[in-house]
Amino acid sequence: MEQPAVDLNYLYQNKRRDVSSVLALVTQSQPTLVSIIERAPYRAQSHKFEWPELALAAESTTTTADITNSATTLPVVSNAPFVANTIIRFEGSDEIARVTNADTVSMTIVRGYGGTAAAAVVSGKRVYVVSKPKHEGSVPQFTKNATAPAMNYNYTEIFDFEAVASKSKERLYGVSADSTDPVGDLLNFKVQLEMVGVSRRINNSLIHGRRSERTSSIPGTMGGILQYHVGGNNVAAAGAPVSRKMLGDAFQKCFDGGATQLDTILCGAAQARNISALYAGKLMILREDTTLGNRILRVQPDMPIEGYVSTIVVDPNYPPDKISIFAKGNIKLVDQRPMTDEDSAPKAADFVSRRGVAEMTAEFNSFGETSCLISDLDTTIVDPDAE
Repeated sequence: MEQPAVDLNYLYQNKRRDVSSVLALVTQSQPTLVSIIERAPYRAQSHKFEWPELALAAESTTTTADITNSATTLPVVSNAPFVANTIIRFEGSDEIARVTNADTVSMTIVRGYGGTAAAAVVSGKRVYVVSKPKHEGSVPQFTKNATAPAMNYNYTEIFDFEAVASKSKERLYGVSADSTDPVGDLLNFKVQLEMVGVSRRINNSLIHGRRSERTSSIPGTMGGILQYHVGGNNVAAAGAPVSRKMLGDAFQKCFDGGATQLDTILCGAAQARNISALYAGKLMILREDTTLGNRILRVQPDMPIEGYVSTIVVDPNYPPDKISIFAKGNIKLVDQRPMTDEDSAPKAADFVSRRGVAEMTAEFNSFGETSCLISDLDTTIVDPDAE
């Protein structure tokens, strides 16, 4: 493993050292979700970290009743994305229409705009904004944009390790006979080894964690990706194997929720192999110097955006019956205290030890609306060569 530029000599026993670069290096070498998540350039200022949900609002809604090809009242779930003169289109139809009144969820529209043929629309179809043209000399319309962004939050979690090395030379297994500082070299090795354990625990929290505020008797924990999927977009597989339709439906839900980019598919080994079988002719192996040990696949499928490219991250810690689709830029690790270590050996102890401590949380910005969880999948691995 490449050695970080950190002085790990055990003689500096009373010196607190920033070893966050060691943790970063170890994290990059792990084939897990945390290896692709960037650290935020800002820090959490308290154990409860809040952020504004900054995703672009989806400019679409859903019809709530059937309408004929001559109806001029359009009942929808929400009129929020629309104003007078908005040009709209309907899912599964070539018709274009113009909104004349968007003050209620029963909008008034002019059918067959621009010479298109009016067609019946059934309940449950999506209605999309095409454009919002304005008159010359128009004035601003603040009513649709005056709402402050919603806030979300997570709690920080404290992660630690303790590396211990005996001063007895007989105990210095694996240290070169040429070493001028055998105890320091052993402690250096053990610090990096313990960092692997910390990285794994951070990764597990990033997936399975549940946000819980600390109390005087219980440590606080940060929420992970599965918690922030709760209440968000979901495709229920009902025990069926993953299919192109499921993936396409999941992508569509993300874009309908306001996603502008989707670049990551997170799953376990079984689902990764089944996705590989679905897109066997469209897979490329990606090798990256910064993700040592990772096996990353890029798949270019026939999904909602032409030429769309997504990275499949295979994490053995992810639930085997689930697939998560999201933009990795919407997730960030946020430090409150970066990883530091200092001497932790009792006075006159015949060993040296260092304890490392870090406090951090994870930000999942606008995650529920712009990501999707495919759940309850069949975990059987499909053999593409089987008849």
